Amino acid sequence: VTPAVGALSIAHDALRCDGSADTAATGVRAAIFWPELVVQNASGIADPRGDGSLWAGRGLSAALQAGVLLTAGRVHVSLAPSVLYSENLPFEMFSSSDTSLSSFAAPFYARPFSIDLPTRFGAASVRSIDPGESAAWLDVIGLSAGLSTSQQYWGAGRDGLILGRNAGGVPRVFIRTAIPLHSPIGEFSATWFRGVLTESRYFDRDSGNDLRHLQSLAVFWSPPATSEFVIGIARAVATTRFGTSDTTGSAGAIGERQMGPAGDELTGAFVSLHLPAGATRLWLEVAHQGPMKARELLTSPLADIAYRVGLEHGFRVRQSQWLFLAEAANLEQSQTITDRPVHDFYTGYATAQGWTQRGQLLGDGAGPGGQSQYVSLDWLASRLRIGAFAERLRHNEDALFRQYLPYPNRHDVSVRAGVRAGRRIGTYDVQVEVARGERLNYLFQNAEFLPLYRYSDVRSGTVRMVIAPTSWHRE
Repeated sequence: VTPAVGALSIAHDALRCDGSADTAATGVRAAIFWPELVVQNASGIADPRGDGSLWAGRGLSAALQAGVLLTAGRVHVSLAPSVLYSENLPFEMFSSSDTSLSSFAAPFYARPFSIDLPTRFGAASVRSIDPGESAAWLDVIGLSAGLSTSQQYWGAGRDGLILGRNAGGVPRVFIRTAIPLHSPIGEFSATWFRGVLTESRYFDRDSGNDLRHLQSLAVFWSPPATSEFVIGIARAVATTRFGTSDTTGSAGAIGERQMGPAGDELTGAFVSLHLPAGATRLWLEVAHQGPMKARELLTSPLADIAYRVGLEHGFRVRQSQWLFLAEAANLEQSQTITDRPVHDFYTGYATAQGWTQRGQLLGDGAGPGGQSQYVSLDWLASRLRIGAFAERLRHNEDALFRQYLPYPNRHDVSVRAGVRAGRRIGTYDVQVEVARGERLNYLFQNAEFLPLYRYSDVRSGTVRMVIAPTSWHRE
């Protein structure tokens, strides 16, 4: 019962709906996706990290998912849509300085640093139905191939730098290994997909660039006779609808740095290691934005880099079991590399929308110019879990240096702490989390050296409840 998802679940277990290791089944079977409910109430300002296809704004938000899985021999069809609601109450926000963008667009990300990351999803409540964990696929000779809208996560920690937990699934065609491929040098798993990214309704007014293509490949490896060490390598490229860069968008403004038809590229690698005692797991993930050029990697290896590092340690105190987790992520770009423009991570090179799907980040929730540190401690019992956590998150740091008088006292930083408890009741897990925090210098507002400005520290709080079946589907 860990708060971080291990790399083994990515490399060696079938994802919810993208594939199945059971290729020998015959006849027709039906399985139920028992309902899963997420309810959250948030005060202060919106913090929609880790909410998948639900954009959890200020006020009450909820997501309900259920469905059915049908299997006929090697053919599988799952229908598991989500019903989504966000009260989306108003809070203080700045409009974009780019008049061609929506008034709800991210205020500090006009071209050439644009990204489809709305501060708020419109001025009214949000109601929608999402395909959720729906898919159809065929198992053949150890491979699964088909169509899916399920959420993808690649990484080893609480989030992923290339594909994380902050957006809904990308509609796509895919091919993946149904079970690991054994070889004398270890076990291999892989997944490839090509999907369609969609712009949100709160970005720009150009209906001609609303769709983009995303193509991804990830390969995972473990040494022979062990699954306690996993290495994963992934690459993803987003292009405009017709497979070429957006010549009217951010790419054209970068000049010599424009990426052309290659699109917005992210390349990453992660490693996850269980120490021999089995109670400690370490992980490291690194991602590079833009084309991988050997000369630039040798001369400026820290340019266009983001990373995530963490550890998880289980231990006993008398008869009690405890789990400690610590993780840090950094997406800020170095201001000391002056041979090129500083380009905020996830913002668009070749597409105006950047690394997003329907206005939500495909990657790490810290976002462009983000930096985060997280610690938690949980007490574990057979059917009960109680814990506490604390987090610091610095927002939009790279954008600060483009503002008027970027004094050090204007860093936009969130700090929060909370408690949580989980209880297994019958065939369901019920989890409740309560957190309080404060966002300092919200949107870089601090009047200490800027008399015409004002202080803006915003207090916030969240109460979140998840009621989920202990198994995603049961026959």
